[in-house]
Amino acid sequence: LESATRSLKISAPQRVVIESWANEISASCLTDLKLQSVHGAIRLDAKSVYIKGLKTAIPVQGHSSREQQQQQQQHSGRSSSVHQSQKETTIYQLCACASGKLFLARPDGSCQADKSIC
Repeated sequence: LESATRSLKISAPQRVVIESWANEISASCLTDLKLQSVHGAIRLDAKSVYIKGLKTAIPVQGHSSREQQQQQQQHSGRSSSVHQSQKETTIYQLCACASGKLFLARPDGSCQADKSIC
């Protein structure tokens, strides 16, 4: 289905099914892509779910003494092992703003973000 100059709408009184048994299904757009369920849920059922481009919150309060030491070492440039271990860290907390917007937080921090993220 394609509409080169106007909008395209698919609707049905019961159900609309889009399936691909041989390859992937791709949806792309210039601005926002919206998935909305009026009376139900939106389910992501897959072995893996990837969300790219999420911002990571920088903790501002509640630093442990270990975190403070690491940050001081980073700023003074004395410790390459701290830099190396942070590059290898790939696990984060998945957090949500009151608006529902998702963001990441370090595993040892809290799920708090400022206005630049939320």
